[in-house]
Amino acid sequence: MSVISSHNVQCWQAPVSTGQQTICITGSWEWQHPGSASDWQLCETRVCHLRLGTWKQQVGRVIVPAALDLSIRHYGTGAYKCEIELKVASKSVPPEFVTAAEEKVVALLNQSPHARTILACFQHAQPGASLSVGVIGKAGRDGAIQSD
Repeated sequence: MSVISSHNVQCWQAPVSTGQQTICITGSWEWQHPGSASDWQLCETRVCHLRLGTWKQQVGRVIVPAALDLSIRHYGTGAYKCEIELKVASKSVPPEFVTAAEEKVVALLNQSPHARTILACFQHAQPGASLSVGVIGKAGRDGAIQSD
């Protein structure tokens, strides 16, 4: 007779942004529900999901699986929300877990060439963001910038 052990997945998310050299966590970690399989398959807000890495992490006296994901969500207002999700398979996790794992999280973020590329694409799609230097002036009938 086999026994299947069911683990609860604990999940925290934090907003991220890419700079000139590194990817930075730009806000506080917040606990969030990890979602169901149906949420993952049919969620209309999740535009992109990238697994950045998996590892074993000590939680109390137990070593448990952990994962870091990059998630891009679109909420219909033209804005994309770029965040990372730290997940651990454990029924209970002490509050200091996220702090203890942060060094590993930052290393995984900055080692992934795909994460930088994805973040750059979606951050530049934000309203008000620009890929190039803008020109200030008045637009003519054909849309070209006219000098004053």
